[in-house]
Amino acid sequence: MQITCPSCRYRTEREVIEGEEISCPWCERRYKPLSVPGEALQPPVAVSSVLSEWAAQALPLPPKRKWTFSAIFSTAFVLFVLGVILIMPARSRWQEAQDKANSPPGLILTAQGQVLKVVFSPDGQRLVSGGGLYRPRKWVSGEIVVWDPSTGQSVLTFPGDAERVVDIDLSPDGKRLASAGPDGVKVWDTSTGQQLFRLRMPAHQEPWHVAFDPQGRRLATLSLTGRMAHGRGPMAIALWHTPPTVAEDRKAPLLSLPFEAGSSDKSGWKLPRLTFSPDGKHLACGQDNSVMIWEVSADGQGDAVPVRKIEGHSGPVRDQVFSPDGQRLATASEDETIRIWDTATGQEQLCFDSPREGFRGYRAIQCLAFSPDGRRLAGGKAQKLAIWDAATGEELYFLAWHTGTITSLAFSPDGKTLATGSTDQHIKLWNLAALELRTSAAQEQE
Repeated sequence: MQITCPSCRYRTEREVIEGEEISCPWCERRYKPLSVPGEALQPPVAVSSVLSEWAAQALPLPPKRKWTFSAIFSTAFVLFVLGVILIMPARSRWQEAQDKANSPPGLILTAQGQVLKVVFSPDGQRLVSGGGLYRPRKWVSGEIVVWDPSTGQSVLTFPGDAERVVDIDLSPDGKRLASAGPDGVKVWDTSTGQQLFRLRMPAHQEPWHVAFDPQGRRLATLSLTGRMAHGRGPMAIALWHTPPTVAEDRKAPLLSLPFEAGSSDKSGWKLPRLTFSPDGKHLACGQDNSVMIWEVSADGQGDAVPVRKIEGHSGPVRDQVFSPDGQRLATASEDETIRIWDTATGQEQLCFDSPREGFRGYRAIQCLAFSPDGRRLAGGKAQKLAIWDAATGEELYFLAWHTGTITSLAFSPDGKTLATGSTDQHIKLWNLAALELRTSAAQEQE
């Protein structure tokens, strides 16, 4: 008899027994054949349902996903990273607000751009800052601002360079200001902002630091004389004659000291710095992991004589300062230590570490300054200010307020105020007397 599969409609002829269940040779479905020839056992089946049944039989269901350790770890790591990305900025803003709220009292001065150098006038009546405005990938203007530190108001503002002013220094009488920038080294009248003269330097030289001698008769400059390569570059120290009034440009230095040194990068506060001794007889400059000290004659004639090479650091020296009496030299290095040396013998007197904080650990000190009495040593560490006892290395204060890197600091002549300049476009005048009173009161309450 002829039988038809009710699922796929496959027809065939064969003998069957009533009630027998057979298997379709095409779709392999089992069914009971029709008992009467031509009688339909089931209604016709739609083609779509037949195809779906075939697909269900041809493609097995995927196995259930099992969570392995690696999958759990990967998912947890992704969630952790997302949490850090979302939480860290909020926590950083909260921490900055806490630092500002808990910071000791002091006036806040706001500049138009990043502050790269601050210096007090000899009488303490003025504070001068130099810096520049940085737009994406380039500096667009450099300015010099003269401030009244008693009120925090700007007294005079004038452009010091087309790009940025990387360093400034005041003459001992406070009447002249020297600035360094890509345009060269210029000397200004601090009362009017008028340019008195500029130094004629070779076009390939880029000045980074300037320093007046304590008598105000000479000006020392530190310049890059070529391109930096692999963290090193050719540099030169030059000594120039600077009488009180000059109508013509300076054409040639009194002497030049070429050398080569390394640095972490090409930025003004990470290259070596220049420092005159208080008597003006010696000039110090960092060179790799050491500090070179030259003897320079009072009249500036003849070659400078190298007196001593101070060695001991294991990283490039970022800054060095003489104590007010000239008997000690403090140095800060990328090895994250601060050392104090005897300038007469070159022997190390003291060594202590940069303050530790957070999971990032140590950070090198960017800049140093001795207090006028020589009892305190201050250093800028990233956004924080540290003050130590210069005799023992004991950390007295570790203060926070800035949100940018502290690039420069200076004590007022009376030692009551400490100015810090930063890339956050602010200068803070720390009231040290109020800070000491606040600390004493907190210790009494404990």
